[in-house]
Amino acid sequence: MPRPFFLRGRLVAFCTMNASPPTGHPLREVLLVWGALFALFVPLGAAGRHYGVEEWTGVAMAVLLVATAVHMARRDPDGPDRYALDLGGVLIAPEDDRGLIPTIRRGIPSALRETAFALLVALVVFPPFALGYWLWHAPQQPFRLRWPDDTLGFALSQLLVVGVSEEAFFRGYVQTRLTDRWPARARLLGAGISVPALVVQSALFALVHLATDAHPQRLATFFPGLLFGWMRARRGGIGAAVVLHGLSNVYSATLDESWLR
Repeated sequence: MPRPFFLRGRLVAFCTMNASPPTGHPLREVLLVWGALFALFVPLGAAGRHYGVEEWTGVAMAVLLVATAVHMARRDPDGPDRYALDLGGVLIAPEDDRGLIPTIRRGIPSALRETAFALLVALVVFPPFALGYWLWHAPQQPFRLRWPDDTLGFALSQLLVVGVSEEAFFRGYVQTRLTDRWPARARLLGAGISVPALVVQSALFALVHLATDAHPQRLATFFPGLLFGWMRARRGGIGAAVVLHGLSNVYSATLDESWLR
Protein backbone atom coordinates (compact mmCIF):
# COMPACT_ATOMS: atom_id res chain seq x y z
CA MET A 1 0.00 0.00 0.00
CA PRO A 2 1.38 3.46 -0.84
CA ARG A 3 2.47 5.50 2.13
CA PRO A 4 2.38 9.26 2.60
CA PHE A 5 5.72 11.02 2.85
CA PHE A 6 4.08 13.95 4.63
CA LEU A 7 2.81 11.77 7.48
CA ARG A 8 4.83 9.45 9.70
CA GLY A 9 4.51 7.04 12.62
CA ARG A 10 1.17 6.81 14.39
CA LEU A 11 -0.41 9.29 12.01
CA VAL A 12 0.24 6.90 9.13
CA ALA A 13 -1.49 4.16 11.10
CA PHE A 14 -4.49 6.43 11.65
CA CYS A 15 -4.69 7.18 7.93
CA THR A 16 -4.64 3.52 6.94
CA MET A 17 -6.76 1.83 9.61
CA ASN A 18 -10.37 0.77 9.18
CA ALA A 19 -10.41 1.60 5.48
CA SER A 20 -13.82 0.95 3.94
CA PRO A 21 -15.53 2.02 0.72
CA PRO A 22 -17.18 5.48 0.63
CA THR A 23 -20.76 5.55 1.85
CA GLY A 24 -23.76 6.28 -0.32
CA HIS A 25 -24.46 9.55 1.53
CA PRO A 26 -21.59 11.88 0.60
CA LEU A 27 -23.23 15.07 1.88
CA ARG A 28 -23.98 13.57 5.28
CA GLU A 29 -20.47 12.12 5.45
CA VAL A 30 -18.86 15.46 4.60
CA LEU A 31 -20.93 17.35 7.16
CA LEU A 32 -20.12 14.83 9.90
CA VAL A 33 -16.39 14.92 9.16
CA TRP A 34 -16.36 18.71 8.88
CA GLY A 35 -18.37 19.05 12.10
CA ALA A 36 -15.97 16.80 14.01
CA LEU A 37 -12.99 18.86 12.86
CA PHE A 38 -14.75 22.12 13.67
CA ALA A 39 -15.46 20.84 17.19
CA LEU A 40 -11.75 20.07 17.62
CA PHE A 41 -10.60 23.38 16.15
CA VAL A 42 -12.62 25.55 18.56
CA PRO A 43 -10.74 24.47 21.72
CA LEU A 44 -7.44 24.31 19.82
CA GLY A 45 -7.90 27.90 18.65
CA ALA A 46 -8.87 29.06 22.15
CA ALA A 47 -5.84 27.31 23.65
CA GLY A 48 -3.55 28.86 21.06
CA ARG A 49 -4.78 32.37 21.87
CA HIS A 50 -4.73 31.84 25.65
CA TYR A 51 -1.22 30.41 25.82
CA GLY A 52 0.26 32.38 22.93
CA VAL A 53 1.01 29.29 20.83
CA GLU A 54 -1.14 30.00 17.79
CA GLU A 55 1.60 28.80 15.43
CA TRP A 56 1.71 25.37 17.06
CA THR A 57 -2.04 24.94 17.25
CA GLY A 58 -2.18 26.02 13.59
CA VAL A 59 0.24 23.22 12.70
CA ALA A 60 -1.88 20.77 14.69
CA MET A 61 -4.98 21.81 12.74
CA ALA A 62 -3.10 21.45 9.46
CA VAL A 63 -2.00 17.93 10.38
CA LEU A 64 -5.59 17.01 11.29
CA LEU A 65 -6.86 18.30 7.94
CA VAL A 66 -4.28 16.37 5.93
CA ALA A 67 -4.63 13.20 8.00
CA THR A 68 -8.40 13.27 7.65
CA ALA A 69 -8.28 13.87 3.89
CA VAL A 70 -5.78 11.03 3.39
CA HIS A 71 -7.73 8.68 5.64
CA MET A 72 -11.00 9.32 3.79
CA ALA A 73 -9.32 8.99 0.39
CA ARG A 74 -7.77 5.64 1.27
CA ARG A 75 -11.21 4.01 1.48
CA ASP A 76 -11.42 4.39 -2.31
CA PRO A 77 -9.19 2.20 -4.55
CA ASP A 78 -8.64 5.25 -6.77
CA GLY A 79 -8.51 7.61 -3.81
CA PRO A 80 -5.17 9.41 -4.27
CA ASP A 81 -5.93 10.20 -7.92
CA ARG A 82 -9.66 10.83 -7.57
CA TYR A 83 -9.26 13.02 -4.51
CA ALA A 84 -6.23 14.77 -6.08
CA LEU A 85 -4.10 14.06 -3.00
CA ASP A 86 -1.02 12.48 -4.55
CA LEU A 87 0.69 15.84 -5.37
CA GLY A 88 3.03 14.05 -7.74
CA GLY A 89 3.72 11.35 -5.17
CA VAL A 90 4.98 13.71 -2.45
CA LEU A 91 1.92 13.57 -0.20
CA ILE A 92 0.93 9.97 -0.98
CA ALA A 93 3.64 7.90 -2.63
CA PRO A 94 2.76 5.70 -5.65
CA GLU A 95 3.03 1.91 -5.60
CA ASP A 96 6.37 2.09 -7.44
CA ASP A 97 7.79 4.35 -4.72
CA ARG A 98 11.54 4.85 -5.19
CA GLY A 99 12.05 7.36 -2.39
CA LEU A 100 11.30 10.97 -1.65
CA ILE A 101 14.09 12.64 -3.65
CA PRO A 102 13.47 10.73 -6.93
CA THR A 103 9.75 11.35 -6.51
CA ILE A 104 10.28 15.10 -6.09
CA ARG A 105 12.61 15.09 -9.11
CA ARG A 106 9.98 13.35 -11.25
CA GLY A 107 7.34 15.79 -10.03
CA ILE A 108 9.25 18.96 -10.93
CA PRO A 109 7.76 19.39 -14.45
CA SER A 110 4.22 19.05 -13.08
CA ALA A 111 5.01 21.42 -10.22
CA LEU A 112 6.31 24.01 -12.67
CA ARG A 113 3.16 23.75 -14.80
CA GLU A 114 0.88 24.13 -11.79
CA THR A 115 2.93 27.06 -10.50
CA ALA A 116 2.76 28.76 -13.91
CA PHE A 117 -1.03 28.35 -13.97
CA ALA A 118 -1.31 29.76 -10.44
CA LEU A 119 0.82 32.77 -11.41
CA LEU A 120 -1.37 33.38 -14.45
CA VAL A 121 -4.50 33.36 -12.28
CA ALA A 122 -2.76 35.65 -9.78
CA LEU A 123 -2.01 38.17 -12.55
CA VAL A 124 -5.74 38.28 -13.31
CA VAL A 125 -7.20 38.40 -9.79
CA PHE A 126 -4.63 40.23 -7.68
CA PRO A 127 -5.05 43.72 -9.21
CA PRO A 128 -8.85 43.85 -8.68
CA PHE A 129 -8.35 42.39 -5.22
CA ALA A 130 -5.97 45.24 -4.35
CA LEU A 131 -8.57 47.75 -5.59
CA GLY A 132 -11.29 46.09 -3.50
CA TYR A 133 -8.94 46.05 -0.50
CA TRP A 134 -8.37 49.80 -0.86
CA LEU A 135 -12.08 50.55 -1.23
CA TRP A 136 -13.01 48.38 1.77
CA HIS A 137 -10.32 49.52 4.21
CA ALA A 138 -10.01 53.13 2.98
CA PRO A 139 -6.41 53.45 4.24
CA GLN A 140 -5.49 56.87 5.60
CA GLN A 141 -1.84 56.65 4.59
CA PRO A 142 -0.12 56.18 1.22
CA PHE A 143 1.01 52.76 0.08
CA ARG A 144 4.52 51.96 1.27
CA LEU A 145 5.71 48.49 0.36
CA ARG A 146 6.47 46.49 3.49
CA TRP A 147 6.85 42.74 3.55
CA PRO A 148 5.57 40.55 6.40
CA ASP A 149 8.06 39.75 9.14
CA ASP A 150 10.29 36.78 8.25
CA THR A 151 8.90 36.87 4.73
CA LEU A 152 10.48 33.63 3.53
CA GLY A 153 9.40 31.64 6.59
CA PHE A 154 5.91 33.14 6.43
CA ALA A 155 5.60 32.31 2.71
CA LEU A 156 6.75 28.73 3.22
CA SER A 157 4.32 28.22 6.10
CA GLN A 158 1.43 29.58 4.04
CA LEU A 159 2.34 27.29 1.15
CA LEU A 160 3.36 24.07 2.89
CA VAL A 161 1.22 24.19 6.03
CA VAL A 162 -1.87 26.29 5.27
CA GLY A 163 -2.09 25.81 1.50
CA VAL A 164 -1.43 22.07 1.39
CA SER A 165 -3.66 21.19 4.34
CA GLU A 166 -6.68 23.32 3.44
CA GLU A 167 -6.57 22.41 -0.24
CA ALA A 168 -6.12 18.70 0.52
CA PHE A 169 -9.19 18.69 2.76
CA PHE A 170 -11.58 21.17 1.13
CA ARG A 171 -10.75 20.89 -2.56
CA GLY A 172 -9.38 17.35 -2.42
CA TYR A 173 -11.71 15.46 -0.11
CA VAL A 174 -14.76 17.71 0.39
CA GLN A 175 -15.21 18.88 -3.20
CA THR A 176 -14.73 15.36 -4.55
CA ARG A 177 -17.33 13.84 -2.25
CA LEU A 178 -19.80 16.65 -2.85
CA THR A 179 -19.38 16.14 -6.59
CA ASP A 180 -20.34 12.49 -5.95
CA ARG A 181 -23.59 13.90 -4.54
CA TRP A 182 -24.05 16.56 -7.23
CA PRO A 183 -22.25 15.53 -10.44
CA ALA A 184 -20.63 18.19 -12.59
CA ARG A 185 -23.17 19.45 -15.16
CA ALA A 186 -21.83 22.91 -16.01
CA ARG A 187 -18.74 24.33 -17.64
CA LEU A 188 -16.95 27.46 -16.54
CA LEU A 189 -13.84 28.74 -18.33
CA GLY A 190 -12.84 25.28 -19.47
CA ALA A 191 -13.66 23.46 -16.23
CA GLY A 192 -16.46 20.98 -15.72
CA ILE A 193 -17.98 21.98 -12.40
CA SER A 194 -20.76 21.06 -10.02
CA VAL A 195 -22.22 24.38 -8.93
CA PRO A 196 -23.74 23.02 -5.67
CA ALA A 197 -20.49 21.22 -4.77
CA LEU A 198 -18.45 24.34 -5.53
CA VAL A 199 -20.68 26.56 -3.39
CA VAL A 200 -21.04 24.16 -0.45
CA GLN A 201 -17.32 23.38 -0.20
CA SER A 202 -16.55 27.09 -0.27
CA ALA A 203 -19.16 27.77 2.43
CA LEU A 204 -17.67 25.07 4.67
CA PHE A 205 -14.21 26.49 3.98
CA ALA A 206 -15.34 29.94 5.10
CA LEU A 207 -17.23 28.70 8.15
CA VAL A 208 -14.30 26.67 9.50
CA HIS A 209 -12.34 29.92 9.84
CA LEU A 210 -14.81 30.98 12.54
CA ALA A 211 -13.52 28.17 14.75
CA THR A 212 -10.35 30.15 15.48
CA ASP A 213 -11.64 33.70 14.97
CA ALA A 214 -15.38 34.40 15.27
CA HIS A 215 -15.15 37.75 13.47
CA PRO A 216 -17.67 37.85 10.55
CA GLN A 217 -14.95 39.22 8.29
CA ARG A 218 -13.48 35.72 8.21
CA LEU A 219 -16.43 34.64 6.09
CA ALA A 220 -14.91 36.58 3.19
CA THR A 221 -12.78 33.48 2.58
CA PHE A 222 -15.88 32.11 0.83
CA PHE A 223 -14.86 33.93 -2.36
CA PRO A 224 -11.29 32.65 -2.73
CA GLY A 225 -12.73 29.24 -1.88
CA LEU A 226 -14.80 29.45 -5.07
CA LEU A 227 -11.69 30.32 -7.08
CA PHE A 228 -9.64 27.51 -5.55
CA GLY A 229 -12.51 25.10 -6.25
CA TRP A 230 -12.65 26.17 -9.89
CA MET A 231 -8.88 25.69 -10.17
CA ARG A 232 -9.15 22.18 -8.73
CA ALA A 233 -11.78 21.33 -11.35
CA ARG A 234 -9.85 23.01 -14.16
CA ARG A 235 -6.50 21.39 -13.41
CA GLY A 236 -7.76 18.03 -12.14
CA GLY A 237 -5.62 18.37 -9.01
CA ILE A 238 -4.87 20.71 -6.14
CA GLY A 239 -1.32 21.75 -7.02
CA ALA A 240 -2.16 25.10 -8.65
CA ALA A 241 -4.70 25.88 -5.92
CA VAL A 242 -2.09 25.19 -3.23
CA VAL A 243 0.34 27.64 -4.86
CA LEU A 244 -2.29 30.36 -5.35
CA HIS A 245 -3.58 29.84 -1.81
CA GLY A 246 -0.13 30.46 -0.37
CA LEU A 247 0.50 33.41 -2.68
CA SER A 248 -2.86 34.95 -1.78
CA ASN A 249 -2.14 34.83 1.93
CA VAL A 250 1.28 36.43 1.43
CA TYR A 251 -0.23 39.06 -0.88
CA SER A 252 -2.98 39.93 1.62
CA ALA A 253 -0.46 40.17 4.47
CA THR A 254 1.74 42.42 2.33
CA LEU A 255 -1.19 44.75 1.65
CA ASP A 256 -1.88 44.87 5.39
CA GLU A 257 1.71 45.80 6.15
CA SER A 258 1.96 48.33 3.32
CA TRP A 259 -1.32 50.17 3.82
CA LEU A 260 -2.43 49.67 7.42
CA ARG A 261 0.71 49.36 9.55
